[in-house]
Amino acid sequence: MAYSSACADVLQGSELFVLDNLRSCLTGYDLGESACWEFNYQSAFARLGSSAANRLVPELHLWALVLRQNAGRGLSYFPKFCRHVCRDEFLALAALSFAQNDDEETANLALQNLQMTAHSATREILWRQTERCAAHFAAAGIMLRPLPVESVIMAGRFGQGAPSPSQLLN
Repeated sequence: MAYSSACADVLQGSELFVLDNLRSCLTGYDLGESACWEFNYQSAFARLGSSAANRLVPELHLWALVLRQNAGRGLSYFPKFCRHVCRDEFLALAALSFAQNDDEETANLALQNLQMTAHSATREILWRQTERCAAHFAAAGIMLRPLPVESVIMAGRFGQGAPSPSQLLN
């Protein structure tokens, strides 16, 4: 897999939390390893408490599954706790960020740049799950910072393995 690297300071607390948990979800699905999913619950429990973790973790798992099932190719991601961000991870975070900031058009552009399926009914399901997951993160107090729209446009132009669009945030 080709990855692009990013500066470690691009990620802040909320983005790191979402990214590490997304990585664990995807790894768990790819490997069929339940320990990855246990990490998600423990991480959310430590940060949010049992009640919020019980609401948030299933939504994150469902969103990761919907992303994975609707990708036109395998999604690229680094191992959890890695200090780099690849294009696919950046676009997934961007989709959640724009969904939290009520920008459906740019969130869908991020999802489109992930090479999600073009079928309109599936796009609607993917958008609704992204929106729902973003709302659950917001309700738990996990707010992703707004990203520049240009970063999503540039990420679509870079293609996999090119310099990271998250460098645009510096």
